[in-house]
Amino acid sequence: MPRIIITAGPTSEPVDQVRRLTNFSTGSLGTQLAEAFTRSGHEVVLLRSLASTAPMPSGLNQVIPFETTDELANALQNQASLGAAAVCHAAAVSDFKPGGVFLSQSDGQLEELVEGKISSQLGNLMMKLIPCPKILPCLRDWFPESLLIGWKYEVEGDSQSLLTKVRHQLQHGRTDLCVLNGPALGKGFEIHGNGGLAPVKLDDHQALCEYLLSQVETYKARPSYNGSHE
Repeated sequence: MPRIIITAGPTSEPVDQVRRLTNFSTGSLGTQLAEAFTRSGHEVVLLRSLASTAPMPSGLNQVIPFETTDELANALQNQASLGAAAVCHAAAVSDFKPGGVFLSQSDGQLEELVEGKISSQLGNLMMKLIPCPKILPCLRDWFPESLLIGWKYEVEGDSQSLLTKVRHQLQHGRTDLCVLNGPALGKGFEIHGNGGLAPVKLDDHQALCEYLLSQVETYKARPSYNGSHE
C-alpha cells in the first residue's frame, strides 16, 4: 500500500511559557488531503499541528502531533527511514521565531526578560525575531525517491513576481510540484512543476485533492519507481 506523508496546520513558536507566535492556518487543507488519500487506499501519515482547528477526521492511519518548527522537522526525519511514495508539505511553517523579549532601560540599554510569563504591566516591549530553519530544502535529502510537493502562499505580487517565487521554491526546495495559492493569486490554486510542466489552475480543494492523487499515481507508474515505499 503506497505510503503518503502529509503535513498540516501552523507551527507555533514560544514567546514565553504561555504565549506563542504562529500563522493564520486551520490545517483544513492538509487534513482534507489526508482524507482523500486515505479513501483512495493509501497509507497516510498525517503530521498535524496541535494548533489546527479543522475537525479531525476518523479513519486515518496515523496522526503525529507537532507544535514548533523543530518538532515538525524531527517528526519528518523520523519518518524518513520508512520512506514514502509522496510527501505533501502543506503545513504553514513559521518564517520567524522569538529570539528574546526586551525592555528598554532609561539609559537606552535593552534588558532581556526571562520570566515564564512576561508581565503586561511592563509597558512597551521589543521582540527579536530570528529566522526559523527551512524544512522544505531538507526533504529531498530525507526522502530522495519521493514525489515532493511544496506550497507557496502569497498575499501580494503580480503574476511575474509570483512565478519567480515559485521557480525559486522548485529549484532551491528541490520539489517536484509547487502549489501556489493565497490572496495574490485569487480563488483556487495553481500548480507548477519541474520539467516543463505547464501550470494547472484548479478551482477548489476537491479539485486539488483529485489532481494530486493523479500525480502520485503517475509518479508510481514511472519505470524508475520501484515500489519500495509500499
